[in-house]
Amino acid sequence: MVNNGIGDRPIWLTEFGWLRDPAADPWYGDPALGSTYGWCNNTTGTEFDGFKWMRVTEAQQADYLVRAFAYADANWPWMGPMFIWNLDWNNRAGL
Repeated sequence: MVNNGIGDRPIWLTEFGWLRDPAADPWYGDPALGSTYGWCNNTTGTEFDGFKWMRVTEAQQADYLVRAFAYADANWPWMGPMFIWNLDWNNRAGL
C-alpha cells in the first residue's frame, strides 16, 4: 500500500477469532434442542476435516481476543476496525 501511495489508509480485519469449544454449552449433545455441534467433533468425512484441533475454551477465547486487540493497538497503527467472526456452523443446512 505504501508503494502505491495509499499507506495512510487503515486496513480492516474482517474475520478473525478462535473456535470456541461448544462442550460448555448447556444444549451440547442434545439432539432434541437441535444443536449437537456434530461438525465440531468430526475430523473425517465433512468439509470441516481437521478443524477440531482449533477449539479453545471460553476463557482462552476471551484471553486471546483481549490480547489481539491490545497487540493491534500497540503495534499496528494502520489497523482499522477488527471484526470477530464466530459463525455457528451447526445451524448451517446440510450438516
